[in-house]
Amino acid sequence: MLCKFCLFSMLLVSSLAFCQETVFQATPLTDYSSTQLYKGLWPGFLYEGSNSVPAAHDSDGQALASQIQPRDINGKVSPTGKIVLLSIGMSNATDEWCSPPATEPCTSPSFMSRAARDPQVNHVSLVIKDGAYQSMDAKHWVCATGNCPPGSGVPNNYDRVKNTVLAPAGLSEKQVQAVWLKEADMLPKNSLPAQNSDAYILERYLGATLRAIRKRYPNCKLVFRSSRIYAGYATTPESPEPYA
Repeated sequence: MLCKFCLFSMLLVSSLAFCQETVFQATPLTDYSSTQLYKGLWPGFLYEGSNSVPAAHDSDGQALASQIQPRDINGKVSPTGKIVLLSIGMSNATDEWCSPPATEPCTSPSFMSRAARDPQVNHVSLVIKDGAYQSMDAKHWVCATGNCPPGSGVPNNYDRVKNTVLAPAGLSEKQVQAVWLKEADMLPKNSLPAQNSDAYILERYLGATLRAIRKRYPNCKLVFRSSRIYAGYATTPESPEPYA
C-alpha cells in the first residue's frame, strides 16, 4: 500500500510532465537602438532618438509642479488646504493603486498602502485617492459630463469620483492637482501599422480624457501617464499583447 506522501509525489511528477517551460524574449521599446524600428516604422525611443526628457518639456513640468499648493474645497490657496493626487483608469490601474480596489484602507503592496507607510510622504496636506474603477477602460473617461461614452447609458466616471471618492473624504474637484492616468482600449482588434489600429483609437481617447480632466479639475497641473503592464500571460482578450 502506497503511503499518502508517495502517492502525492507520483501525482505531482505526473502533472509536471505536462508542463512545458516557455521562454519569452522581446526587446523593450525603450531599449531599442537608434536604428531599430517598431513594426518597421517607429523608433522605440520616446524622444527622437533619446530616452531623456527634452529640456523644454522638463522645465514646463517643473514650472507647473511649483504651482501646486494646498487649496480649500473652493480651490483657494490655503495653508490648511489639501493637495489631491488622484488615479484614473480601469481595473488594472485600481488594482495597483489601491488593493482591494476602491476600498480603504488599501493593502500591501498597492501604491496607496506603501505611501501611507512611507515617512517621506507628506501626510499633512497631500491626499491620495483612487478614482480608477473596474471595467472603466479609456472610452469611459472621455466625457467631462453626461453618460460616457455618449449614448451608452453608462454614468459619468467623474461624477462617480466626485460623489463616492472625493465628497466622503471632505474633498472637492478643485483640490485635485495631480492625476495618475493608466488606460487601455478594451478588446482590441487591429494592431499597428493599420490605420484603424487600436493604438490610434487609444491615442484619441487619451487626448479627450486630458481635456475632460482639465474641465473637471481646473487646478490640475500634472498628469502622469503610465502604460499598461505586460499582458503576455493574459487568458482573456480584454487587453492582450501587443496592444497592452
